[in-house]
Amino acid sequence: METRKKKAYVEVLLVVLLAALTTFSILWKTILSPGLIYVRDSYPQLISTPPQLVSDGVINLLFIMDNPDLPVYLSSYFLPSEIVDKLSYAYPVFLGFTSMYFSVKYFIRKLTGKVNITTYVVPAVTAFMFVASPSFMYFTYWLDYSTFVALYPSLLATLDYASTKPGYKSAILLALVASLTTTDPRGFAYTALTALAFTLYKVRDYKFVKTFLLAVPIYVGLNIRTFGSLFLQGSVYNGLGTSIEVQQLWLNYYTYPFLYNLRGVGVYRPLVTFYFNQYLYLFSLLLPAFVVLGTAYYFGKLRKSSIPFILLVYIGIVVVESSTITLFGKTFTLDLVYFINNALVNTPAFTYMWIFLPTYVEEVIPGALFLLAGTIMGVFIDDVSTYHKKFQLLAVLFLVFVVTAQLTSSFTSFNGGDYSGN
Repeated sequence: METRKKKAYVEVLLVVLLAALTTFSILWKTILSPGLIYVRDSYPQLISTPPQLVSDGVINLLFIMDNPDLPVYLSSYFLPSEIVDKLSYAYPVFLGFTSMYFSVKYFIRKLTGKVNITTYVVPAVTAFMFVASPSFMYFTYWLDYSTFVALYPSLLATLDYASTKPGYKSAILLALVASLTTTDPRGFAYTALTALAFTLYKVRDYKFVKTFLLAVPIYVGLNIRTFGSLFLQGSVYNGLGTSIEVQQLWLNYYTYPFLYNLRGVGVYRPLVTFYFNQYLYLFSLLLPAFVVLGTAYYFGKLRKSSIPFILLVYIGIVVVESSTITLFGKTFTLDLVYFINNALVNTPAFTYMWIFLPTYVEEVIPGALFLLAGTIMGVFIDDVSTYHKKFQLLAVLFLVFVVTAQLTSSFTSFNGGDYSGN
């Protein structure tokens, strides 16, 4: 038992070290550059003045919803603004690495029943690909958005764990992790909808449903500030949200093709050119293709976990967000975004549609995609090493090619420390 604890401590220490090194390797240009980083509108006014209750629509430290980012906000009282600015950029990258590492490791251990070098290497590689991807780096411009993206894999893994080991302990854990992904009104909505969707997915599992119901009051108690914030600031949120909706709900989402959304980069197409030649474009398709084909091939094994649910979330969001899909040389128009918007524009639900802007619904895609990829890599290696030992070297070389292709298509992140390479 003592040896196991020591190994766990050593692993946590190594993961923290790897997360810090990864964060620096991606953001070294911005971290070492003097001055402030342009992080758009992610500077909350609440951290520049002593706490007040509610003032001019600005929520202060007493009611701020962004639970996991409180350390960054509190640091602004003690650290120079330049350091806090860089911390707000690096913090979610660090969290994203650790979140993805332990989430992928959990699924690999559950599905293979083994603890070996694969259990550690694959999660580390997946975590690095995750935080280095343009789809993740885009959201680092906003601290609360990027923190949700970073921690979403943990929410998915915790839901699976709670269904595997139901009970009050799992209910507490689920409430705690859901509190961490409650980073803003959108984080709250996406967390709640994911948990509700998973409960419907497991509706025949009475023990899990009971665990979920136990988690609800615990979650409410932990996030009393959140509900106080929504109650006191509801009219402010909706007032600001309506103006955002008018501007953004009918943006040119016709430019969101299916293949771009599969990689999670539809959100900023065609504003940024990622793939300067056909080889990089093809490389960027390998990981999503590996995920879809791998899930289909190992479905019998993967169905023992919530991986099919995660795939449904991933594909569902991709389809809803996509404007077109090309099959066998023919292009079909989807544009479900406009169908949904037009259907709700004259209903009371329109007031809340700013939470579900297509630009931000894509926050769900990176975490689901890379969590699927890491899990399937682990299952693939276990399958080959158990039943097809003659092809072990070939399998490793294939995975190295897939990983290298993904990192090559993420070169913009390394080039400039952000998704556009600037």
